[in-house]
Amino acid sequence: MSLRLLSFAAAVMVGFFVLSANATAGAEQEMDTNYIFGVRWEVNGMPYLVSMNGMPLTVNGGYPNVDTRLPASQFVAAGTNRLALSSWMQSYKEEHELAVSMLYWEPGWNPNTEAKTAFRVVVHPGQDDREPAIEYEEGNPESPLQPVVDSARWVVHKDYDELVVSFENRQATPEWCWQKGEVLKDDKATRDSLTKAYRNIHDLLEAGDNDRLMDDWWATMVRENAEAYGEPEGYVRHRAGFQVFMGKPDVFQLAPFPVEPMKLNLAADNRVAWLTTKGVTKPLKFNHVQEEDVSSQIQSFFIRRDGEWVVCR
Repeated sequence: MSLRLLSFAAAVMVGFFVLSANATAGAEQEMDTNYIFGVRWEVNGMPYLVSMNGMPLTVNGGYPNVDTRLPASQFVAAGTNRLALSSWMQSYKEEHELAVSMLYWEPGWNPNTEAKTAFRVVVHPGQDDREPAIEYEEGNPESPLQPVVDSARWVVHKDYDELVVSFENRQATPEWCWQKGEVLKDDKATRDSLTKAYRNIHDLLEAGDNDRLMDDWWATMVRENAEAYGEPEGYVRHRAGFQVFMGKPDVFQLAPFPVEPMKLNLAADNRVAWLTTKGVTKPLKFNHVQEEDVSSQIQSFFIRRDGEWVVCR
């Protein structure tokens, strides 16, 4: 029986797509407005993964038939960015369509109804002409994001295919933690060191110490998400906390820490790391007591800074 898994990180991000509508403007930017950014993808029922600048925005893949939106300000870097939508179908039908868009909206707007599309890239991989097309309003001075002309590509790899496009961010943007972590080696020492970090977090989850988790591990993520969306750190900290799981032991039960060695995953030029178990599930998760084979996963991306692991995203 396959496990049905829910991503806690995804739930937090969906929450941000709602809360960011109430954001206030931040520090002075190159443009008159400090826009908030989002990503939209349409996958026509195909499996997919989305990443920006090598950072995964989705982690489990899926087969939804509806288009999906996610806030993405904290993944957008200053200058040139690379957006990728991957799929791994054995064969494509003529009607299959993959599309990915960058959105932007002003603080105070409702991102679900008032967000503007900076550009949209679409490809029909089952048709003879598989060249992606970029749709955008050329020369729009208000758009903070501009696609790089002729950068869209449909790349066929051995195990997956990839729709990629580059774009320029004209808005002044901080250097995020995923850009500043130490360069990591893909070796046993790195995996074992990160495993210890996961175990420490598991111990705090087991002890119900939400404050230690937020102070010692999630502080960087909370601070940067607050900056990205103009929200008070206290509000972001509350939304990212684990009280919903800790306060309902009859509903949620922390899963035992994995016994077998886990797989080390690296991204963002080997500056970001996370671990997965067999089946590509997450080491930290709360099982749903009253729902068989259902769990809420804690998806976290780590960087190492001054030799210490911290949660970055």
